[in-house]
Amino acid sequence: MLAGSRIWLVWLPSVFVVNTCSCVAQYIHCEVIHRATSGTFEVTLIYRANDVVVREELWRALEMISHQVQGAWIILGDFNNVLNLGERLGSAVSLEEVAPFRQCIRECRVQDNPTTGPYYTWSNKQEGENRVFSKIDRVLANSKWFDSFRNAYAMFLPEGISYHCARVVKLDNTMVEKAKSFKFCNMWALDESFLSILQAGCQENVEGVPMYKVSIYADPYNIGLHRQEREARRVYDNLNAAKMSFIRQKVKQDWIHKGDENTSYFHSCLRKRRHQMQVHRIKDEEGGWHENPNDVEGAFLTYYKKLMGFESEATRHVSNSVIAEGTRVDANMKQRLIAPFNSEEVKNALFNVDENRAAGPDGYSSGFF
Repeated sequence: MLAGSRIWLVWLPSVFVVNTCSCVAQYIHCEVIHRATSGTFEVTLIYRANDVVVREELWRALEMISHQVQGAWIILGDFNNVLNLGERLGSAVSLEEVAPFRQCIRECRVQDNPTTGPYYTWSNKQEGENRVFSKIDRVLANSKWFDSFRNAYAMFLPEGISYHCARVVKLDNTMVEKAKSFKFCNMWALDESFLSILQAGCQENVEGVPMYKVSIYADPYNIGLHRQEREARRVYDNLNAAKMSFIRQKVKQDWIHKGDENTSYFHSCLRKRRHQMQVHRIKDEEGGWHENPNDVEGAFLTYYKKLMGFESEATRHVSNSVIAEGTRVDANMKQRLIAPFNSEEVKNALFNVDENRAAGPDGYSSGFF
C-alpha cells in the first residue's frame, strides 16, 4: 500500500505470484501468475480520487497502460464516475459527466465484464428523497481476457455497512456447453449457387428432420468440405479487405478502419453479448442461491413446471356490460376473419416479413422462404 493511497492489495502466495508494475494514489497495476496453471494476466485496481483535477489523470494513466499490456487485462474498483445516463438514481447524469470516461473506455479497448447481483453498486446511505444510488464500481476487461477466461464473471454482493457493494470475480465458473440449434444465415442466399445446392440437398435421402437435410453439418467429417470452407473464407477475406480499402480511400474517414471490420475487438463484443445472456446465479422459490450450471437449469425447470401445471379455479363470469365498454369485433370484422384466401395472398404476406426478423423454432428465417 502506497502512502496516501486507499488501495490494499492482498493475495495468497501459495496460489498466486503477484508482481507490482506501478503503484500510485489512484491505482495499482500488477501482473498475476496462477501457480497451478501458469496462467498470466494483468490487473489494475482503481480508487479514483474525489478531486476533479486529480482524478482526470486516471483516464490518461489507463490509456498509457493499455498500450503496454500484451495479454489478458482486467480493471476493477471504484471509478467514482458513471458510464451511462441511467446509472444513477436521485441525481441527474449529464453527457458532459460521462464523456471522458467513455473516451477512456474506447481508447483502452475494454468493456464491462458480465456481472450478477445489485445493479447500483453505491449509495450515500441517506434517507428518503436524499438517498442516491449509482453504479460507480465496475469490472472492465480487454478482448484477450475474454479469450482466456471465457466463463469468468463478477458478482456484486448485497449492500452492507460500506457505501459500496463488494465484488467477487470468479475465474473458473464452468458453463455447460450444449449443442447449438441450426440457424439459417440470410447471407447464404446471396451466393449464386445457393438454389442449386439447396435443390440438390433436398433430393438426397438423409435420415432426420427436413431441416437437417439442408444443413452443412450433415457431413461434419468431410475433409473436402472443410478445405472448400477454408478457401471460401480466404477469398472472402481478400475481397472484404479490398472493399474496405476502396471505401476508406473514397470517403477518407478513419472510423471505417476500426468500425465494423472483422477485428478481435468486434468479436470480443459478440462474445460478451453471448456471455451476458447466460444465467450464472439464480435464487429458487425457497430463497436458496444456485451457481452450479445443472442446479441453475433445474431451478428454471422446477419453476416453469409448477407454472405450466398449476391448476386454479375458473374465473368468475365477466359481465356483458363490462365487455360492451370496450372495442368489440363487429360483423364486418367477423366476415374478414373467416373469408377464404388463396396461396398468392399467403405468399405476399410471407414475403412482406422483414428477412432479418428472428428465426422460427426450426432455425429458418423469413429470408430463407
